[in-house]
Amino acid sequence: MNSWLAVSAGTLILYDYFLTIGREIELIWFSDWNAVKVLYLIQRYLSFVDVIHVLSGFFISADIRSSMSATQVLMTFGLAVSEAILSIRTWAMWKDYRLVKLAIPVYFTGGWIFCTVFAFLFANSIGLIYAPSPGLNGCWAISGNNYFLLGSWFVFLTFESGRRFFNSHEDK
Repeated sequence: MNSWLAVSAGTLILYDYFLTIGREIELIWFSDWNAVKVLYLIQRYLSFVDVIHVLSGFFISADIRSSMSATQVLMTFGLAVSEAILSIRTWAMWKDYRLVKLAIPVYFTGGWIFCTVFAFLFANSIGLIYAPSPGLNGCWAISGNNYFLLGSWFVFLTFESGRRFFNSHEDK
């Protein structure tokens, strides 16, 4: 990733933060603590950790594989927290139906276990080299097992389709 792209992404996140901090303080910070509030705060501030991690890669010489693993953990965790928030919303809409009430947590847990395993298998299969030119930073992926990546996305899309199906069929 180009360092200017990383800086612009970080700037956009800061801009969004300052645009919405007033409403966040009003609606989130002074509300009672619960699981959804914790998930929201993790999701809200995890993006700052992502930006710091990406930007530090341009200034600190680190092991490529360690940096790739950290990126994979942050991405997988961030997606899982986002999907957990959406799943809780779906679960709340269907609270009177036992099947849905049981299916969503089981489906979420199982789906994310498979997604995480596939994502890490894919990350470990990637062949990496340092940038081939002195003017370029970072590392380049030169190979990888696409079946692990496809498996991860297939499970994720199946989960997302099921969740959206339940959202579209709520009682009005």
